[in-house]
Amino acid sequence: MPNVPSHNLTDQELKVSYWYITHKLTMKRWLIIGLTAVVAGLWLYFGWQIIFYVINYQTETAQTQKLIASPSSFLTSVETVKPQDMQLSDIEVLGGENGRYDFMVQAVNPNADWLVTFDYSFVDSSSTDATPRPGFILPGEQKYLLDLGHNSASGKLQITNQQWKRISNFAQIREARMRLEINDKKMELPAKTGDPTRLIFTLVNNSPFSYWNLPIQIFLMSGGTTRSINYLNLSQVKSGESRTMSVNWSQQLPYIDNVEIVPDLNIFDNNNIMSAE
Repeated sequence: MPNVPSHNLTDQELKVSYWYITHKLTMKRWLIIGLTAVVAGLWLYFGWQIIFYVINYQTETAQTQKLIASPSSFLTSVETVKPQDMQLSDIEVLGGENGRYDFMVQAVNPNADWLVTFDYSFVDSSSTDATPRPGFILPGEQKYLLDLGHNSASGKLQITNQQWKRISNFAQIREARMRLEINDKKMELPAKTGDPTRLIFTLVNNSPFSYWNLPIQIFLMSGGTTRSINYLNLSQVKSGESRTMSVNWSQQLPYIDNVEIVPDLNIFDNNNIMSAE
């Protein structure tokens, strides 16, 4: 028997090579059978999914329509948790100084545990745009949005950038930060023609917090109706401070039988709280 070159193969490698050669056709046959089985299984799976979809299409469609028509308890609970929208009155227009007009809108936050912040502007018919100013309404609060000195007696309120924030422990926070007293209110009528009507009052900050800015809304009332409004922004009101203020009206006013002075403080604006010295 002639010598066949083995290329220095070992006995083990020769045995493996011999086994592969003798079983190659069998291995190929089983590989084809395996691939065929996989492909057939995939086709059976896709076919079953199509059949299942066709069988259940009517049922799923009916369930979807029922869900749309009758929201689930989960969707209902989501609706009850989210905040209700602000309630805004029509614009009330008051005569201001120098022939101008003052606007006010009553705004209500009906949510007991949500704070709403936003930007707002009053645009009158003599202008097409106005610079927005920041606004807020505390949980459950009813307040007024004011804007003074418009050229026209007609206008509209624009609300933008509205955001809601869930508040916990509102009563405790309000009790700690809204300890503001208004004392010694007094109206001084003009001594002579041309003199202004003057309102004098004292604000006392009894809270343990000092504020960079403390806005004040002022309403002059007659017979339960607001006759004139004004707005102050007090700066750097410190804890324990008592500050006497004087506000003048140059226009002629009717008889005023009540004065309401309302601090317009966002107690959740931590940037407005002065750090302790």
